Amino acid sequence: MSNFDLQKLAKELRTQDNLCTADPIFLVMEKERVYGLKSGYSDDYVWLDNEGDKYESLKDINDFLIDVYEGTERTVKTAEQAEEAGFTKVYYQEIDRFKCPHFTRKAAELYITQNAHNLRKPFIYVGSMYRCSEMIAIRSFLMNPQDTFTQLVKLSNRVILSTQDPTTGLCKICGAGDDGQHDVNCPAFVASKFVADFKMKLDREVGNV
Repeated sequence: MSNFDLQKLAKELRTQDNLCTADPIFLVMEKERVYGLKSGYSDDYVWLDNEGDKYESLKDINDFLIDVYEGTERTVKTAEQAEEAGFTKVYYQEIDRFKCPHFTRKAAELYITQNAHNLRKPFIYVGSMYRCSEMIAIRSFLMNPQDTFTQLVKLSNRVILSTQDPTTGLCKICGAGDDGQHDVNCPAFVASKFVADFKMKLDREVGNV
């Protein structure tokens, strides 16, 4: 993701229409056909030939027959004639099938545009990430990465303070003093390095360095 994209994503998350949905997730869905139903469970059907090829209507069957036999003498006009010609009526039902999630509607729309040739009647369903703590945390970070950094600094400071001897001021783990030169395995060093690395990545991604 480019620097511009990250900033644009954060703005989109803060300003998009969430359709009155808390912690929304935009799900790309498509229609999938389930074949083999009995006629009493569906009014929709296709015709199958002996090779398993599908035909949506009698017209499609006739187009096939005209092409194969180079004439209209073998065309069919009724369902009974189609069955006599070796075609089988198969009933189906369309169901909603999940494809992939997106944090923004624009991203979901872009996915559909770029993959339309692989999708059947695609549409977007807006769901909620209610109680999905990991996904909510990721979305919150994407919306306000600076706020996340601030919280990490506070947490790091608490870790460093917990290692400090209140009497001597030295680190209780590695003995480091005011110079802050903690051992690489000391929790204080690990916490401060993590924050420093995070800040560097954050600055790089928002274009500050």
